[in-house]
Amino acid sequence: MDEQNLRSARSASPTGKHRRWSVASVALALAAAVLLQGTGYPAAAAVTGSTASVWPGNGEVAVASGGQLYLLDNAGTASSLGGPGVVSAPSWSADGKWVAFLRTPAAPAGKPWTSENSVLWVARANGTDAHPFSVANGDVTQFEWGPARAGENLAFSVSYPPQYTSRVFLATPVTTHARTFASFDELIGFSWSPGGNSLAISYRTSPGAGFEGVLEISPLSGASPRTIYTLSQGGYVELASWWPNGDGIIFWSDPAGSASIAADGLSLESLDLATGKATNMATTLTYTNWLAWSPDGRTLAVVDGGNRSIWASGKHVELCAVPAAACHAAPLPAGPVISLEPAWTAGGSLLFVVAPGTKAGAFGPPPDVPVGAGDPYSSKTVTAWYGAQRVYSLGTGSGKATLLAATGVGAHTPTATPRGLLYVRGERLWYLPTGGSAPLAIAGGLQSPSPYGNYYGYIDWSEDYAWHK
Repeated sequence: MDEQNLRSARSASPTGKHRRWSVASVALALAAAVLLQGTGYPAAAAVTGSTASVWPGNGEVAVASGGQLYLLDNAGTASSLGGPGVVSAPSWSADGKWVAFLRTPAAPAGKPWTSENSVLWVARANGTDAHPFSVANGDVTQFEWGPARAGENLAFSVSYPPQYTSRVFLATPVTTHARTFASFDELIGFSWSPGGNSLAISYRTSPGAGFEGVLEISPLSGASPRTIYTLSQGGYVELASWWPNGDGIIFWSDPAGSASIAADGLSLESLDLATGKATNMATTLTYTNWLAWSPDGRTLAVVDGGNRSIWASGKHVELCAVPAAACHAAPLPAGPVISLEPAWTAGGSLLFVVAPGTKAGAFGPPPDVPVGAGDPYSSKTVTAWYGAQRVYSLGTGSGKATLLAATGVGAHTPTATPRGLLYVRGERLWYLPTGGSAPLAIAGGLQSPSPYGNYYGYIDWSEDYAWHK
């Protein structure tokens, strides 16, 4: 399988895995208005001055909207960052001082979007010192911040035509320079170790070199990489996450190396680095935003269930103990529903989204979700399906999930903050203070314009905003 097909199989959107105002009430109301300008939503929909009493202390937010980047800091100060092309996939550094994001050339007026090289940029949290890295004539396929550390703490990969060979680069955000860390004929992906002293790297060797899928740990010190897992006959490993304590790695195994098979779910494996043993946890789609570690690092919430159709019956959140890899289902409300998008609060409560699901074996959207223009995955259909979702909470030790009614119908993609909840509804980013009943609109125009559309109904809304605390 060529690199372009491999990238399409892995994700329907680019990888990230994401102003200056006083916090006085009047100025903060103006800040919210600026965040909403240019997104298709009127300034009248802006956050009111009451935000001044609830946002400070909630961390930093970066929003990609209408091709631009908007930033809101821990004090409630906001800024916007313009520039060439379309911004996507904002992501905060571990210390919250920098934000990285992709810029992709905009499609010519009146013409559909076509694949163009994405360039990696960084900017300070207040929007200043924005600059790209000086890597010529390639397409950035993945980037990831490492743990807070001196020196290089940003890794990214660049694919080069015509054979789609890839290089992994390391960089520090204060400069435009990036150094080559490793090169591969077919890079699958990489992930920083929790300690920041190495990268887990997955790649596939050329057919002439055995066509093996290799998972290795490469120290930043320059010491020789250590192979920890292999797959033969064209298979490969799709990285998901390290264990939070660094003692293991979570990955998807694709022994056949087939994009079609992967699209309907792969075995999610937990690899203990001490024993070398890999244990199956579940069969899931390969979406990293459907995996979430508990605050204590002992439980991984996953969305169990295959079938590439986003609303296919059987998908549900499972809670998997690590390292035991023993899983049990989070409770679901009654009815033909599925559960998706797990997230955690700092106190250990589980958040997840409940969505309409199909009947077993049924084709097309769930009942009562209209089909647009005869296409079960049309914009109309997918919008209606997201518009029927709700956010639920499962407290520690609780056997029943509770509806978070104040978020409203159509709420999804939850992120807990110290003082409330961020979530998406109606292509806007909302904030609900803890104990509050009136959510506040932070920004609008998410996934607009979207060059990627949806993949069998799936949209990675987490690509549109990033939160850091």
